Amino acid sequence: MALYPDTTAFYQATVVAAPIPGTGMGTSGSRRADPGAKRGKYVLAFVDDGDNTHEVDAKDVVDVSTLHSNSRVTLISQFPR
Repeated sequence: MALYPDTTAFYQATVVAAPIPGTGMGTSGSRRADPGAKRGKYVLAFVDDGDNTHEVDAKDVVDVSTLHSNSRVTLISQFPR
């Protein structure tokens, strides 16, 4: 889940490329950079956004698996129409 660019809304997204390893900003599991990786940025594919990808600051990405089931976060699975 990440902040969609130029909005104040968080949406579900898939990580295409994690930030460059060693930046303290996360990796996708290996110590080597993903293709297209940049320092402090995730490359994400948002749900219902076609084949578009977006660069998003690492600070604006949330690992939903770490959220407590009682947290007050509502996941939005589709863009408003």
